Amino acid sequence: YFPHCLLNLISQKQKQASSFFCGSAHQYKQPLIDVVLVDENTAPSPRNQYGLCKQHLRSSCDFYRKRFNLSINFGILFNHDSSYRGKNFLLPRLIAAMYLSFSTSEICHLDHFLVDFSKNFQFDLSDARDIARDIFQILINGNSSDFILSSNKLISFSDLCTAVALEFSSIFDCPWEYKQLIDDLIVEHFSSDLFDRNMPALQGDNSKISLIYNRSPRSYQEMLHDMVTSFCSSR
Repeated sequence: YFPHCLLNLISQKQKQASSFFCGSAHQYKQPLIDVVLVDENTAPSPRNQYGLCKQHLRSSCDFYRKRFNLSINFGILFNHDSSYRGKNFLLPRLIAAMYLSFSTSEICHLDHFLVDFSKNFQFDLSDARDIARDIFQILINGNSSDFILSSNKLISFSDLCTAVALEFSSIFDCPWEYKQLIDDLIVEHFSSDLFDRNMPALQGDNSKISLIYNRSPRSYQEMLHDMVTSFCSSR
């Protein structure tokens, strides 16, 4: 309800303002087979009530943009993370479980976490800094359109677990045997899908935003390093 009030306020009082409203990958159903590449013209298919609300907001933005000739942007944000991410989200939970396993040398913490995610999957993981930079660039350029904001790259959850383990291996002075035990545990949980790169997933096509300026997005390894370092310094 609030975004619609804000759109109405802009149309009446702040017609020169440049605004940005956020959507979500939940506006599209999770595919059962293959990788689905999503761009600004992909037909919506909300997977839940949240996605339905976001799709309705996108339609409203389009209406106000065209009806009142306003600089209103709508961006569909794919999975993004940073050190500011809430602790109940997937990647912060993985980092917390990995930290406990490395700091206490008790592998059960990671094992219990991976039991809940024993089926491998892949997703389009973006650095929140890249998303924020894209939004800022859109606003200062005075655009008025829809955009896909994503990394345009897929990473499997098993590879993500391995990357986080590698970060902690460089921080904690654990015996080589224990580090190998962590690696073996990850392989055990994802052994059936570890080398499968054909898992179904939604992948964002960010070519439109890339044309606005020369993007050089950070790698997910850089983002993980920041998140792990921030987590350890807060302990």
